[in-house]
Amino acid sequence: MKVLRVVLVLLVALVIACPVLAQEKRKGKRGAPKPGFDPMARLLEGLNLTDEQKEKVAEVSKEFAPKVAELAKKRMGLLTEEQRKARAEAEKAAKEAGKSREEIARAAREAVTLTPEQKEKMAELAKEERELLNQRIEKIKAILNADQKEQLQKRLDEAKKQLSRRK
Repeated sequence: MKVLRVVLVLLVALVIACPVLAQEKRKGKRGAPKPGFDPMARLLEGLNLTDEQKEKVAEVSKEFAPKVAELAKKRMGLLTEEQRKARAEAEKAAKEAGKSREEIARAAREAVTLTPEQKEKMAELAKEERELLNQRIEKIKAILNADQKEQLQKRLDEAKKQLSRRK
């Protein structure tokens, strides 16, 4: 159960943080954005959004970006320099080994041992991230038509199933 919770927390963090990182990349802070980096955008692919819907979805992402960035900053601030270094080295090694994004993320998580206090604070941040994700999803659903909402919900349900299988 704890593993599922951790996996869900990390998925939520990824879904929320991706638009922020993509936005930073567009600003030139981190280089060119990689296509398909925002998991939410990937969930919306193939829903045949109108141009107006695409604009509204982008506005929602922009609205949540500062909140997501703040939570990501808090999360990274919980780690010690040694933990950040271990995480970075594990990510680098996994990337060089040609691992998938999920495997890279798993390697980074496993490279860091959190203290009980850090685990507690991470759980609090994860709860905030889940709330933000749910708010973002609800705002996006309000933009969609009935068929699009149904398709999105099926995709969200499938993503949850995949996460529970990975534990």
